[in-house]
Amino acid sequence: MTDYYAAPFSKYFRQAAIAVLPFIIIVTLAIAIPDRLQSFDENLLLTIYNSGGPLLDQIVTTYTDLAGPQTITVLTILLWLTYRYYLKKPRVANWFVVTVVIAFGILNSMVKYIVMRPRPSVVPHLIEQGGFSFPSGHSCGSMIFYGALAVLLFERYKDKKWGRRLAGFVLTFFPITIALSRLYLGVHYPSDTVAGLSLGATTLIIATAYLRNVILIEEENDLNLHSD
Repeated sequence: MTDYYAAPFSKYFRQAAIAVLPFIIIVTLAIAIPDRLQSFDENLLLTIYNSGGPLLDQIVTTYTDLAGPQTITVLTILLWLTYRYYLKKPRVANWFVVTVVIAFGILNSMVKYIVMRPRPSVVPHLIEQGGFSFPSGHSCGSMIFYGALAVLLFERYKDKKWGRRLAGFVLTFFPITIALSRLYLGVHYPSDTVAGLSLGATTLIIATAYLRNVILIEEENDLNLHSD
C-alpha cells in the first residue's frame, strides 16, 4: 500500500491545482460570458428543480441540513471531543476543527461577499435561504466536512477493505447528493454547487497533505516517545 506519510507536498499541490480548476473556469466564464453562463445555469436548474412530489420535497429539505451550519458545527464539536479525549489524538482533533473553520467558515464566506451573486430568481425557493449564492456553502461545507471525515476513516481503517470502501462512500455520496439537493430546492445555480465542491476539495487536499506529512507523524512520534 502507498506510504501516504512519505508523499511530498508537491503531490498534493498538483492534485489541488486540478481540484481548483472548475472554480477558476466558472469564475472566468462569469467574467467573459456572464449572460451565456447565466442562461446555461437557469436552463439546467429548471431541469433539476422540484422534480419530485411533496414527499421528496420534505426528504430533500431535511437531508440538505446535513451540511447546514448548525449541523456541521455540532458534528465538528463531537468529532473534536472524540479525537481529543477518547482517541487521545489532540493534534488530529485540532486539525479537523481548523480545516472545517477555514474552508466552511472563512474561505467560502469571503468568496460569497466578494462575488455577491444573488440567489436564483427563475424558480421559487422551497426553503428560506438568505445570503449570496456563489459559491454554495452547503456544497463546500459537505465536501470539507465529510471529506475530512472520510480521510480520518481511511487513516484509521485503511488496512480493512470495508474501511476503505466506507471512506470512499462518505467522500463521494454526501457532497454530491447535498449539492444536488441545493439545486432541487432552487436556492443555488449549478455553477454555484460545482464551485463550492471545487473550493472544498481544494482545501481538503491541502489539509490532507498537512495531516499526513506533519500531524500524523507528530502523533506517531509522541506515541513512540511515551512507549519508550
